[in-house]
Amino acid sequence: GSFAGGFVLQRFRLVRVFVSIQVLLAVLLVVRPFSGPWGMFGLTLLVCVVLGLLGAILPVVARAVPAAMRRRLATTLTTALLAGAALAPVVTVALADVVGGWPTALALWALPVGVAIFAWFGRRIDDEGLGSFGGKLPLGNRLSWFLTLYMGSQSGIAFIVMIWLAPLLVTAGNTVEYSAGLVSLAIGAQLIGVFVPNVVPATRLGVAGGVMACVSVVSIALLFFTSTPAVHFAAAIALGTAQGATLAIAYAMMAIASRTISAAGLSSMLHGFGLTIAGIAPLLVGFAGSLPSASGPGLSTLVVVATCAALTAIFGVKAGVSIAGISQNQGNDSRPQAE
Repeated sequence: GSFAGGFVLQRFRLVRVFVSIQVLLAVLLVVRPFSGPWGMFGLTLLVCVVLGLLGAILPVVARAVPAAMRRRLATTLTTALLAGAALAPVVTVALADVVGGWPTALALWALPVGVAIFAWFGRRIDDEGLGSFGGKLPLGNRLSWFLTLYMGSQSGIAFIVMIWLAPLLVTAGNTVEYSAGLVSLAIGAQLIGVFVPNVVPATRLGVAGGVMACVSVVSIALLFFTSTPAVHFAAAIALGTAQGATLAIAYAMMAIASRTISAAGLSSMLHGFGLTIAGIAPLLVGFAGSLPSASGPGLSTLVVVATCAALTAIFGVKAGVSIAGISQNQGNDSRPQAE
């Protein structure tokens, strides 16, 4: 789905694509819970493809609005993404209790999609130039690869936190409730980090991303190798803040880079290749955890996280050099140029 974003925007207008994708998503969300086990599996895969396409197109919206609104819109998009991820499990469980079952509770998530469809109907956005050469991924552009590898590395840490952190904390001797609470606190604290790009100069975004990745490593180390609840809570907040910041910085740098690279092609590349790379990190944690080790799973997990953080810092700094040059040499009104 992510790889198809640039191809689709090359052929259709942004608003039409955006509304059509959301209509398809709403239909799938309603049908999926009532389609039986195999239908649920197949339609879930299709939902993931649609979400991948939607995720690749969303950042392009920020390039289509007036220049003065781009940074604020990027912050809003990231905030909504992280808030939805934090609230969805809690809201779905509560809905299941109210409506009397999981299928109906899951299907009700089509309602906010319906609100989004209504909000977009009749909208006119100046998307000239966004998809005119967007079907081609900017594979020959060094900055595109730096940003893609930055996105993949920082998202790898996020995937490890979401998939592995709670089970590993339980393995380390904490209760299930306590471990889940720390992870929930970390996810919620991501909303703090989304505002970091607003206070960091564009010329320092790459360095800031690297610093935030290092904060993630220290925070996870504190969670694994200390036993004081106060330290755990502080570490969870620091971890969430750092994770929110690294993601927001990725989108901020992408918005600046799209002044010289196709916004649609760049977004497809970041989400397609970047998130594929990120998916390797949890697999490495599982493999490392299965190896005999006297130090337990904490150290092996920390090694994988530290590697992801180091790559995030390296590629963040490399991308930041180019981003600083673009920011200094071009005004906020610059349109994308073909490579």
